[in-house]
Amino acid sequence: MAILPVTALPRQLLAKCFLLDNVPNIAVQAEPRVSYASWIPDAHYPHDDSTQLPLLVAIHGTHRGYQRCLDMWKNFANEHKCAVVAPLFPAMIQGPLDGEGYHYLGRAPAMGGMLARAVAAKSVETDSPIPGLDSTDIRYDRVLLHILDEISIRWPAIDTSRIFLTGFSGGAQFAHRFAYLHAERLAALSVGAPGSVTKLDPSTPWPLGTGDMGDFFNGDRVNIDALRKVPVLAVVGGDDYGSEVAALSKALKGSHSGSADDSPRSRIAVLEGLAQNWKDNGINVKYVVVPGIKHSMEGVNAPVSGFMAEHIDAWWTARQ
Repeated sequence: MAILPVTALPRQLLAKCFLLDNVPNIAVQAEPRVSYASWIPDAHYPHDDSTQLPLLVAIHGTHRGYQRCLDMWKNFANEHKCAVVAPLFPAMIQGPLDGEGYHYLGRAPAMGGMLARAVAAKSVETDSPIPGLDSTDIRYDRVLLHILDEISIRWPAIDTSRIFLTGFSGGAQFAHRFAYLHAERLAALSVGAPGSVTKLDPSTPWPLGTGDMGDFFNGDRVNIDALRKVPVLAVVGGDDYGSEVAALSKALKGSHSGSADDSPRSRIAVLEGLAQNWKDNGINVKYVVVPGIKHSMEGVNAPVSGFMAEHIDAWWTARQ
């Protein structure tokens, strides 16, 4: 399937062809099981070839509320002149209980113990009705890179070289792990209230640490020098005490969430520990706790939008 650049159409027809403003879900050509919705503001999309728009990418949580992510950033995009993309990473691609594989970029630890035995005993085998889509092997970080490649072809006036990446909850898990492998593609990073994290620790195995990442990612490793150049916001609600990580690990032995002993009891503690780990490794991170807020993407969005506004406005200033 070919990609039609918007430059092939008259500028005044782009919105009528659903290529500006609220753009419907587009399947990723390299991985059609994944799609992405977009808000490309008609009022700001350039009419010429010399100007570009910055791109903000918002990653959904485990409930896959990608449209909610997109809607939350539309007014921001109109005000600060940027495009917004919200990918949809479907559940169950890698197995019958694969709700969190994208958290780990598609390289979650293999299930074991009681959970694996229960899945094997109860699962019903089915044949894929669509040829070519029966593979369970997926790298979600590379899928996002493919999305950026497609956007750069379809909308040449969107700058995909370095993006503004934000994720909340499960999306924050994806975002900070994506940053480890692809920091050179980031202009700014916001990580909101993840339930579990990977620390920069070469002595601890993946996913709690980065010790054997190369074994999971075909030799790809943390680009620490590039990561130190990325401004980072770590944000969590002041009442976000409920972390499902320890409960999940106790109830489903062999889950992807680490051990109960490894899991702090709140998302506040989880993120505080990650932020301190980053500071210890020279990462430019700002840690913010929003008082009175539980586990709410909208509840912590004020500091996130302020952070992104600062860096997107600076992006524009540098080009004037």
